[in-house]
Amino acid sequence: MNVNVLIAEGRTIVREGLRILLEKHEGISVIGEAADAASAAKLVRALPVHVVVLNCMPPTTCGPQVVRSLIQAGGERPVAVVVLALNPPAGFVRELLDAGASGCLTKDAAAKELVDAIRTVRAGKVYLSPSLLDAVVTRFARYSERDARMPRLAAKERAVLERIAAGRTTKEIAAEMNVSTKTIETHRRRIMMKLDLHSVAELTKYAVVHGLTALEHSA
Repeated sequence: MNVNVLIAEGRTIVREGLRILLEKHEGISVIGEAADAASAAKLVRALPVHVVVLNCMPPTTCGPQVVRSLIQAGGERPVAVVVLALNPPAGFVRELLDAGASGCLTKDAAAKELVDAIRTVRAGKVYLSPSLLDAVVTRFARYSERDARMPRLAAKERAVLERIAAGRTTKEIAAEMNVSTKTIETHRRRIMMKLDLHSVAELTKYAVVHGLTALEHSA
């Protein structure tokens, strides 16, 4: 699967380094670079961007509002945002996910991990660095069942959601749960209705934020 990437980073030398790093990998093309959020949003509107790699300088340059603006700039075309941040707190990561970000990596991540993250989010999944995933799930797992404001999922619905978030296909989930694919599709529709979500990517983000998944760290 080909991936068109936009790099949003204020420092020219870092943008150039990321471009060189990413374009070494087959199927990844850097089609634009932006020095700030406003310029990045303009390029998202003008170019067929699939993934924005958003490098935080301070967090204010890549907070939830910036993530929302980039996604909205894509209009009906889905745009995935991967944030690079230096030791972000779990609460900040959750805010990014709630805003629509598809991934978050720490800045000490290896080059291969960034490439894996880009390919993972291009496929409609969520990617978090292992340390961030552990922190987010640990910090917010208690909300998964005890928050009275959260819609209640039946046990089978929760089991289906966990498997969707782990990247299982409908056929694989049906085989694991020993039911028909039609039954899994029905469960998925009910889950989406209860949670007011409209895609597998949104279901996955919800599961990660609320600690309802043992999401793999890579695709």
